[in-house]
Amino acid sequence: AHLANALRRNSKLRRLHLRHNSFQSLSPLIRCTFDKRTLDTVAESNHTLHHVFLNCGYDYECRELESMLKINRIYGKVEARRKKVALFLDEDLGRLLRMDMNVMDAKLLPRLLGILAQHGSVSTLFGVVQHLPSNVLAYQGIDERNSSLHDSMDVGVPMDVEYVSF
Repeated sequence: AHLANALRRNSKLRRLHLRHNSFQSLSPLIRCTFDKRTLDTVAESNHTLHHVFLNCGYDYECRELESMLKINRIYGKVEARRKKVALFLDEDLGRLLRMDMNVMDAKLLPRLLGILAQHGSVSTLFGVVQHLPSNVLAYQGIDERNSSLHDSMDVGVPMDVEYVSF
């Protein structure tokens, strides 16, 4: 547990040699690279560790750990974080839908949609857009003084989702 906690906060170590050490479970190591408790813990997981060398008798756990390390290797720190957020949401879209999008930081939702558009599945992205509150999908107030713009747009009419670009 102490090793996993240290790795969770680590941002420099890329290779960890643990051969000839015994573990009861690799789940703490897996959790430090992909902590699926909340969206924040996923984002704060270790995205820099590329290799863990060990003699492992836990075949399933080894594959799971290796898949997270492979994401870290292939994508780099920033994109690995984005990929893991997309995996987290793809795994259970309800996690995001249970969040109150009306009080969510206004900067967070477009970023999440961008992550899902780039790394997630189309069905997850559609599910998020489909469940957006109407006030998020509605045009925001347009300055009445700019009447030519105002006349050419239907103020307060929900946006056609197919025209939303990510």
